[in-house]
Amino acid sequence: MANNVDASETSSWTGSGFDPVGDRWTMFIGSFDGNLHTIAGLTIDRRGTDSDIGLFGYIDNANIENVGILNGSMSGIENTGGLVGRAISSSITNSYSTGSVSGSFYVGGLVGWLESSSISNSHATGSVSGSSAEIGGLVGHTWSSNISNSYATSNVIGYIYVGGLVGSQCTTSISNSY
Repeated sequence: MANNVDASETSSWTGSGFDPVGDRWTMFIGSFDGNLHTIAGLTIDRRGTDSDIGLFGYIDNANIENVGILNGSMSGIENTGGLVGRAISSSITNSYSTGSVSGSFYVGGLVGWLESSSISNSHATGSVSGSSAEIGGLVGHTWSSNISNSYATSNVIGYIYVGGLVGSQCTTSISNSY
């Protein structure tokens, strides 16, 4: 990115707001460097209709770094995050999300589902809510991943497997994070 982006207009778009970059059929593969810029007011409203929701819906073998989502509003069914819905074999570094994230399950302030991936030097603030399971301030569900030097100060509401940092995890290393 070369500049900050004001995406507040996406809240008034007819339909569901912004279309996430990458989905389960056409994953985002590659690198994205925000160059320490922000995207403000991004809205994606797919509650009850779609999964893999975030600026990046589904990433695989990707590197996302140096980007902030300010006062975003993301809603979906599963794998919903403030920055990334689902991350497989990817890394997220020096990035953050503020605003609201909601869904049914696998909902996180930064990433909904994190698998065989890493998050470092990143954070999430705002509100995270899920009507079902695996809801976390930073990550909803993580499996076989690494989280380091990261934090969440999100207000988190969910039904089962709810956590301030991570909703649920399996064989994930978490260090210097809160």
